[in-house]
Amino acid sequence: MIFPRSNESLPHAFMCYQLYYFIRKFTDKVKMYETLKPDIVFEANNKKYAIEVETGIALVHRKKLLDKKIENLKKFLEIIGFLLLVIEK
Repeated sequence: MIFPRSNESLPHAFMCYQLYYFIRKFTDKVKMYETLKPDIVFEANNKKYAIEVETGIALVHRKKLLDKKIENLKKFLEIIGFLLLVIEK
């Protein structure tokens, strides 16, 4: 069963946990974060990778927050990836 953390929607939580457990098959150096850091950070082949999961709301309603998050990620990670979920109602 998946329980969203304090600041995330159920689709966001589902995707974060799915990615976390998938990456964990390949490396035990994987962490999930809730706040200013990316949703998932992992290390493979001596490089740090980051994945930020977005449901699309940030692109529309919180663009400045997303820009700030990207600048913060660039400071300490070599490779950054975004996964954008499109949820149709």
